[in-house]
Amino acid sequence: MKLQKLLFSVILGGLALTACDEIAENERWGEKTPIANDDEGHWSGPTPETFEKNVLIEDFTGQDCVNCPNAAEEVHHLQEQTLMSYGKQRIIAVAIHGGSMSMSADANARGLATAQGNEFNQHWGVSSWPKGMVDRTDGLCDFVHWAARAMARLSLTSPIDFNIHTTYNPETREVKIEVEGSSTSMKTTTLNVWLTENDIVGYQKMPDGSTNTKYVHNHVFRDNLTSLYGDLVEADADGKYSQTLSYAIPMGYGKGATNEKYYCKPENMSIVVFFTDPVTGQVLHVKDAPVVVAE
Repeated sequence: MKLQKLLFSVILGGLALTACDEIAENERWGEKTPIANDDEGHWSGPTPETFEKNVLIEDFTGQDCVNCPNAAEEVHHLQEQTLMSYGKQRIIAVAIHGGSMSMSADANARGLATAQGNEFNQHWGVSSWPKGMVDRTDGLCDFVHWAARAMARLSLTSPIDFNIHTTYNPETREVKIEVEGSSTSMKTTTLNVWLTENDIVGYQKMPDGSTNTKYVHNHVFRDNLTSLYGDLVEADADGKYSQTLSYAIPMGYGKGATNEKYYCKPENMSIVVFFTDPVTGQVLHVKDAPVVVAE
């Protein structure tokens, strides 16, 4: 346990160095507070009322944005460090392509921007890139603040917990998603289900001004399976949530649907599920699951 705490402290220190020198008081690093302890001080898991929560980072990005690869690298670094700290992945990221620095999939087979991505950029007031939101709290911020904000959110608990089960049919390319959750304190929440894709090799402007046609894009937003800003769901008398959705994955998106080189790969895709507070809009909990489950 002492070694684990030491490792965690070292990692926090390293992440803090990646952030901007001027960090707001509410963004500063703090110790992870155990959810519950037994008499000997060991971690004993969540109380019946609250659950361990993950954190969502929405990365507003574009293929013509020279600084956006730095933001993507920050996400990768943060995920590596938290995986080392917690032994599991608790940072879920979605790269949302849209706005004037993006390339439309409808106009260019190499493009990753979507109509939804453009809508999100406009809705959240993104006017320069890269920008991001961490659990949809405290508005947009530069990527140098993501680490501190994410770690602060990881110290909190969630009023809900849930699991995702996916089933993929390779003949129809249809994925079935079952979300089952529970809560002891929130009857109404907003359910969001998104589709993302990793390992997309394609065009990207780089920080040195060069163009990289073999850049690997990850966590790319592809589509929403619920309404764009989520669907209201009600817990039953036992505090249980249950929702089943299905989605037929196209061969590709936009002009990429007619060019085999740009076909999407279900084995590289994930379902991202997150619940938000219908009043504050903040993310209560987030998880992801692969579309194609390894046997």
